[in-house]
Amino acid sequence: MSTIINICFIILGLLILIFVESLTGKNIILFIPPTSFPKLAGIGMILFALLSLIKDKNEGLLRGYIIQNLKISKHRLKFVLLIVFYYFLILWIGFILSTTIVMVIYLRLTGEKKLNLIIIPLITVISIYVFFHIIMEVQLPSGFFR
Repeated sequence: MSTIINICFIILGLLILIFVESLTGKNIILFIPPTSFPKLAGIGMILFALLSLIKDKNEGLLRGYIIQNLKISKHRLKFVLLIVFYYFLILWIGFILSTTIVMVIYLRLTGEKKLNLIIIPLITVISIYVFFHIIMEVQLPSGFFR
């Protein structure tokens, strides 16, 4: 299972590196172009996935172990469906609302306390918005609020 996930991360990292070139603009605050962080994230995803693949190969996971033990737990399936739901939701209602909704659903699925269902998503969304939109000047999806 981890080999499949690592290959997906390598592909995602490559896609990030390819599509990040379409971003333009200058960051006046830090003198860092907005493409720096996505490029760094893409390179990091590729490197860590490759390192994990090498580790898995040494442990024998590439020799048929995956095929014999390919079982998807209900929790993982819910998480994957939640990510797909998030993808469509972020296009429709934008980053702020969709991220808050998906985080609340995920925290509820993991059994978090009711107080954390409000505090964690709010702090996370505000932090990401300030860092990316205000400091790094990266445009976040706004959905139908344009």
